Amino acid sequence: MTAALLCLCFVNIWDAEVTIRREYKFPYSGAEDAANYLKSVGATRGPIFGYLYGVVGVQAYFDHNIFANTPRAYFHQGVPFVANKLNVEELTRFNPEYLVVYSVVPQFMIDNDGPMWKSLGYEPVHFSDGYYMYKRGVHQREAYFIFRRTHASPDTEMLLQR
Repeated sequence: MTAALLCLCFVNIWDAEVTIRREYKFPYSGAEDAANYLKSVGATRGPIFGYLYGVVGVQAYFDHNIFANTPRAYFHQGVPFVANKLNVEELTRFNPEYLVVYSVVPQFMIDNDGPMWKSLGYEPVHFSDGYYMYKRGVHQREAYFIFRRTHASPDTEMLLQR
């Protein structure tokens, strides 16, 4: 019994050591970096749109709701979250200079949603990566893309008709 207990302690110490080492090597969340970027470019002077529920991680670094398309500054499980659906009409009406997009699979987001953002007149200007750590592996990515409006898109009317 003592040997089994010692083995269990050893495995837990090893898990903790690997996780702590990775916590120093990789950022836990990209939210702080994304918030610092938005502050550095003065993005909060105008409307900002957030896309997907994870944008509330960025919101936590501000003392007011920075996202024009969300009615509240937090995510409540079970309550519909406006930022989970892209409302193109609202996007074109507000015409925000910056978009903050949350992703747990960054490459998939760029490959699949990147062309849509480009057609709406936005291009990526900043990427903030993060990793939830769990034992000896990466549990989940927590990345934030910041897009900036480059021009009014001729494809906007086409997207509104969909």
